[in-house]
Amino acid sequence: MGKVNVEDNARKFIKQDDIHEAQHDKNLYNTIIKRSKVSSEIPEWEELRNLASQIKEHALTHLDHYIEQFATKAEENGITVHFAKDADEHNAIVFDILNSHGAKRIIKSKSMLQEECGMTPFLEERGIDVLETDLGERIQQLSDERPSHIVMPAIQKTTEDIAKLFADKIGTDPNDDDPHSLAEAMRNNARPKFLVADAGMTGANFAVAETGTFVVCTNEGNADLTASIPPLHIASIGIEKILPKVEDLGVFIRLLSRSALGTPATQYTSHFSGPREGSEMHIVLTDNGRSKRLSMDKFWHSLKCIRCGACMNTCPVYRRSGGLSYGATYSGPIGIILDPTFDEDTYSELPFHSSLCGSCTEICPVHINISDQIIEWRKVMMHKNKTPFGRRLAFAAADRMLGSATAFKMMEKTTYNMLNILPKSLLENSTLDPWVEDRELPDVKKETFRDWYKKTEKTMTKEELLSSVRTNLANREKVDYPAIPDYKKPGTDLKAVFEINAKIAAVDFYDVASVEEAQEIMRKKLPDAKVTCSATPEWRGNKDIHVQKPADLNDVGLGIFRAEFGVAEMGMVWVTEKSLVTNSLGYLSQHLAVLLDPEDLTENMHTAYKRVDFPHSHYGCFVMGPSATADISAVLVHGAQGARTLTLFFLKKTVL
Repeated sequence: MGKVNVEDNARKFIKQDDIHEAQHDKNLYNTIIKRSKVSSEIPEWEELRNLASQIKEHALTHLDHYIEQFATKAEENGITVHFAKDADEHNAIVFDILNSHGAKRIIKSKSMLQEECGMTPFLEERGIDVLETDLGERIQQLSDERPSHIVMPAIQKTTEDIAKLFADKIGTDPNDDDPHSLAEAMRNNARPKFLVADAGMTGANFAVAETGTFVVCTNEGNADLTASIPPLHIASIGIEKILPKVEDLGVFIRLLSRSALGTPATQYTSHFSGPREGSEMHIVLTDNGRSKRLSMDKFWHSLKCIRCGACMNTCPVYRRSGGLSYGATYSGPIGIILDPTFDEDTYSELPFHSSLCGSCTEICPVHINISDQIIEWRKVMMHKNKTPFGRRLAFAAADRMLGSATAFKMMEKTTYNMLNILPKSLLENSTLDPWVEDRELPDVKKETFRDWYKKTEKTMTKEELLSSVRTNLANREKVDYPAIPDYKKPGTDLKAVFEINAKIAAVDFYDVASVEEAQEIMRKKLPDAKVTCSATPEWRGNKDIHVQKPADLNDVGLGIFRAEFGVAEMGMVWVTEKSLVTNSLGYLSQHLAVLLDPEDLTENMHTAYKRVDFPHSHYGCFVMGPSATADISAVLVHGAQGARTLTLFFLKKTVL
């Protein structure tokens, strides 16, 4: 692979028309607005960011211990753990597992590590059919393109682009560009393939050393279908994803989706601690340059990244140039500091694809100093002569000029006079300077900043600064390495809070006095749901839950189960394999009805993780609502892959 020409790639995206750049920028800006709103609703938001940063730094500086603990616990839970040094080993291990099982058709949910390793083309070259089940990833797969965003892989495409693509690839109407229709078309195209897959592959957002559990966060339910239907589940996990304890998840789950999409959580936050009965589970713990990065003094903090994409959403360069311009697995600011660790030659231009505004650093939920690292990567590229000669010459001249106050003042005066004297046609000649191709030079002010500053100069003295700091710190308690609080709010009406958040997540909820009352409501809502399947003895379905294989639940119109407890802050419920009996009940069913005792409510994710029972529950999921996606032009659509609707009934256990 040659050096990425990020400038040409960006130009292609910007110049293609008047629509793509503007829509891309608008969609990502709206995500930032939503992120600002939901983060402001949590008083302890900044404290959570500090906690997350400290937990990650602690985990990374003790990574050898936590890798060993995680692998041991996972193996005790019945998971086979493999270790991969690099991408080649990762792909070889995956192929060997699949080949040994005779697996020819696999379904996979979004995994940046698998993308990083080039796994899909590797497997396809060896006769294995790979289906991306995430809608955005599937769009990019059909386009033969990389994901352009960590969380929203196809965000650079318009609805018209996707309508044409689907018409060409899966035979839909090219004139129907409604996001709901397009999502439904892909649901109908993909779901039959779930049922016949030989193996399922996922990544992981987090892995917990304490219990050998890994967590996958999705909105579509595709990861759970991928993991719960085929007899073989393979998870690719980067070693930096490991956290010390289960209680750490409360911090990161509260931060992740709020930072990524401006939502309280993903619709499904799924936890895997072992294989379901009659199946196999494998984990491929992968290094691929991560341990080397640990030794890089300037860049090891990039390993704290939780892949939320917030830095991409806020970056003015990424928002206007598109993710594909970076020519790499990781784009945007985080890509700039990650990609050169894989290949300095190929990605030598990326560190210069930044305005250095610092917005990425300000927004990062785990306090990665992204903009500082971009500057450091620029130094590396200059020092190793990996940048064009002209740029190195210009930077050398700038170094001498900026290093001398006299030289700087002379250059300032000279430039000021040139801008006033030289004809505008010469100054805006794009042949001489491509920068002005799409820009106009501003009018030159009669007074320079230096002249203005001399008239108004007043600087804060050291004593004034220290006095201000001491005043503002007078009542501030000094903080040691913190324990994670519960963040309980005294007197909170948990049911009222739950209902507010459940409504946001598109959950219908009812207070009922009996199962019969709930049944009558569902009969009116879903008169065509002929097949029902229930994991609750008090509300029987007409299809036996104890089926021979998960795919037998494909015709279920209404799935019914009782949640073990609910989380008020998120409007979500916790279910395990015990709640569902068959894990796929919650995802293959077209619609869901959930029973929840209002006494079984907990306040937030911190208190929730004190109630989960790992590793005795091999599977557990926080369900926040029906399946959803916003992968088509950021338009929210329900029923992407999993359940189309979720109806919750508050029903006390004592009335059963």
